[in-house]
Amino acid sequence: LMAASGSQWMTGMSVGDGEVLRHSSNARFVYALGDATELYNSADISATGVVHASRSIVWLKPDHVVYYDRAETSQAARFKRLWQQLPAEGTISGKTMRASSPKGQQLLITTLLPKDATLQVQVGGGAPVDESIMTHRLRVDPGAERAKERFLHVFQGADANAKGDTPTLIEASEGGYAGAAVAGVALLFPEQLGPAATTIRYRAPGNTQQHIVTGLKPSQVYKVSVGAESGGEVEVSISEAGSGESAKADSAGVLAYPEVASEEAPDGGLPPLNDGGPPTPGQEGQSGHGRNKDGCSVAGPGSGGSFAVVALIALLAFWRRRQGRGARADR
Repeated sequence: LMAASGSQWMTGMSVGDGEVLRHSSNARFVYALGDATELYNSADISATGVVHASRSIVWLKPDHVVYYDRAETSQAARFKRLWQQLPAEGTISGKTMRASSPKGQQLLITTLLPKDATLQVQVGGGAPVDESIMTHRLRVDPGAERAKERFLHVFQGADANAKGDTPTLIEASEGGYAGAAVAGVALLFPEQLGPAATTIRYRAPGNTQQHIVTGLKPSQVYKVSVGAESGGEVEVSISEAGSGESAKADSAGVLAYPEVASEEAPDGGLPPLNDGGPPTPGQEGQSGHGRNKDGCSVAGPGSGGSFAVVALIALLAFWRRRQGRGARADR
């Protein structure tokens, strides 16, 4: 049953555990990178064809969480699917799901990747399980079976009757990056884990106020150049050498331009768990385990998986803030 559903294997059945590879926290955002590849493989029944399963996640305080999932199997004919647990039944309009909490606050989840994704809201099994408040779930499926798939979602909280922000997809023209622009922030993730790109070029909305790029060399100084607005967009270049203003990536390889305070304020987010340095050899997403009979089904933040523990804590802090906040004007 677990193999057929694409689930992570239970304790003792997987070939290994998930790992939090990198993370950092400051007054503007919380970032984590986790690799769950080994949790999707089991040598006991020769189900070892999930080549890669990882997530990069950023909480943009106070209202947005952006997560980027990488799912790869040894054969194309293996499904990839994302599940997001919901505390209430949601409605879908286009590529956005909207649900409301008992107190009226709204949860919006927008799918930016895959571009051909289909969305469904399903009953999550009836009565809550294990004291869970989750009653429904969002299911996201690619439009076709592919050996490599990428999922990109923007999760946002909004007050009752607020419209919410409209995220847009960013795809780099150089460097192998993709990400989202939302609420004046351009946030990018590497499409593949491995050696950091030396140059990244992309176009962002002209009203972008901050650029956050993950997956870079820890503590490396980069040159950042933002061109003049043209057609409602700006051309952005980030490179190890060249012209532009200097900006330094943090110890987890995250560059924020303009820069923000390096340490988290004590009233929110996560304290550092370690130095956030680069993964050791073999951790950077090049693991392959041969054959698999089944697919890969990844859970949204807060839905399970040990590699997403940091993400879950960030989301709990996010929702606690949302639940305790009074109404505000629509942005």
